[in-house]
Amino acid sequence: MRQLIIIFLSFANAVYAQNNGRDVLQKVASSMHSRQSLSYDITFLVKSSEETDTSKLTAHVEMLRVAEDSVMGGKVWLSPVGKVAGLVYAPATFMFYDLKHAYKVRSEYKKILYQDPHITKPYRMFEAIPEAMVWKPFLKTNEIKKLAGGDYIISMLNDTVINQHDCYSIMIKSVKTPTENWLWHINKSDYMLVDWEQWVVDDSGTQYEHFAIRSYQFDKVKNERFSTAQFPVDYTYSEIK
Repeated sequence: MRQLIIIFLSFANAVYAQNNGRDVLQKVASSMHSRQSLSYDITFLVKSSEETDTSKLTAHVEMLRVAEDSVMGGKVWLSPVGKVAGLVYAPATFMFYDLKHAYKVRSEYKKILYQDPHITKPYRMFEAIPEAMVWKPFLKTNEIKKLAGGDYIISMLNDTVINQHDCYSIMIKSVKTPTENWLWHINKSDYMLVDWEQWVVDDSGTQYEHFAIRSYQFDKVKNERFSTAQFPVDYTYSEIK
């Protein structure tokens, strides 16, 4: 009888953890959707099974929500420094999307690359920048609601402190693609996703990704950030198709 009670309590705790985790994710989606803009500084690290295959970059990111935009859900500006997937981002490189075009400014070459992301997918412009995790948690909050759905196993882990923020810790595992796991750390005070890790395990080994947000602000981004008026007049243009 005692064993049955223990089994029942374990099952009840597991169900509670799942539901509680889904509730936190729903609150993340609601909190982010209520904000107009978000800016932050982020560090992104990628490691594979081969110890020599490591990439790291830092970036400043700014996002302005525009509900009617069908591509990204709003305007995006980012300035990365470092390397990832063999691509090197020098200082003074920046990229942005103004709802009509995506631009990449390479100051070392005085060159501006641009494309229409409504025709060509925007990852062609942003290349190896992990767009799904850089802006979707804020601009496409339905993506978070999907994680809270039945296709994922949600586990609440012990609370932790990240950069002086008291955080929930949530493990997310895909039912359909069990090779992917995420660990999210969410600020308890405003439900901001401040730190997250991802593991992808397949026949070729394990790839590990870690995103750490060092600082962030809500509702401080100005529309001027996404203007082509910031381009130097002596830079040349090149279209990507």
